Amino acid sequence: MIPSCCKALIFDMDGVLWHSGISHAAAYRQALLAEGLQMPHYNKLAGRRTDEVMRELIKKQKGCSDEEQVARLTKGKQALAHQMLRESPPLIPGCAECLSYLAMQYRLVLASSSSRRNVQLFLKSSGVSSLFEHI
Repeated sequence: MIPSCCKALIFDMDGVLWHSGISHAAAYRQALLAEGLQMPHYNKLAGRRTDEVMRELIKKQKGCSDEEQVARLTKGKQALAHQMLRESPPLIPGCAECLSYLAMQYRLVLASSSSRRNVQLFLKSSGVSSLFEHI
């Protein structure tokens, strides 16, 4: 399936090598409920900056955006998500084995819009850091 002229493969992290969406959705839900805010469908939040999401949700649900509350919610959600990801890494089954096999034939690159902290957590949890030429 990979053309013979291909020399490198670029992998996105979230949704390809690990499914972090469940943890992020749960962290959003827990942080928002603690502040009396409603949780929209996670698909509307996924892939966006947490602070931007919090600012938007507070403004929509409370009528104005309080930067102190935005910062508190952002920090809380990020801490919850990181804890969940660390305690139960959502690695795709066979991820490390597949990447190891591909690394014998291709240069591998990891791309992600996730935070550096989450990328490092993925690399540590999966044990595949050495397989990627660039991150």
